[in-house]
Amino acid sequence: MNPQVAAATAFGARNVVPAFISANGPIREARFKFRANGARDGGVHSLFVISGRLDTSGSAGNCDALQEEFNAHFARGNVSLRIPTPVFGGD
Repeated sequence: MNPQVAAATAFGARNVVPAFISANGPIREARFKFRANGARDGGVHSLFVISGRLDTSGSAGNCDALQEEFNAHFARGNVSLRIPTPVFGGD
């Protein structure tokens, strides 16, 4: 079971689960190939934000970060996916 799906909307978080993430699929990270200005990107982008979560306190409770529009980038072919090596239970 992919824990990203449950965490994405837990406690009122305002995330949309991207089309390339599924409950029974692997954990994935996403990199945009290009930035809006056409320059190369390649950096890993956070799939989800904590905006709207009711379980946060302090400055995190006032977070107004917006989730990036992964589905739109994915539809344009601007997303490169990677399945990171799992380290669950590693010593």
